[in-house]
Amino acid sequence: MDSRIEQIVRGLGRLLRGVESSFICTVARVDSETVDVNDMNGTAYLNVRLSGTEGKRGFVIIPKVGSFVIVSRLSNSDSLFVSMVSEVDSVVIMGGENGGLIKIGALESKLNQLISEVNALKSDYTSHTHPTPSGASSAPTVPFTGTFSQFDKSDFENPKVTH
Repeated sequence: MDSRIEQIVRGLGRLLRGVESSFICTVARVDSETVDVNDMNGTAYLNVRLSGTEGKRGFVIIPKVGSFVIVSRLSNSDSLFVSMVSEVDSVVIMGGENGGLIKIGALESKLNQLISEVNALKSDYTSHTHPTPSGASSAPTVPFTGTFSQFDKSDFENPKVTH
């Protein structure tokens, strides 16, 4: 028998006997819901699920092609899923419906830059005068005399989710 066929037969035998509930593989192909992997003997496992659950996926780690993963079996079934990854390409939380995570430092910088620009506009507004035929007029009365506060990332950061 061809050595490749022997590897496939051995791998299928191990799977069917339930000898291994988890094993190390390398990632050959990735799509949004499954991966193709090869175990350390070279046996290919196609369409291994990225999530242990079907339907709505809460937290899915998408591995990089070529990285190592641990593939686990669901109970004594033929269903396999990726239970751990060595290198992460991306992470999808609750289907990714809310877009990407915020880079908190960059957001804080942009918001504080906006505050500086608003303060500069306020300063220009409060010191603005109009020339008149009888000489310069005084600055208009400004109803807002307060200050704009700086943003602090701790006001809107969830430290339990980091990247």
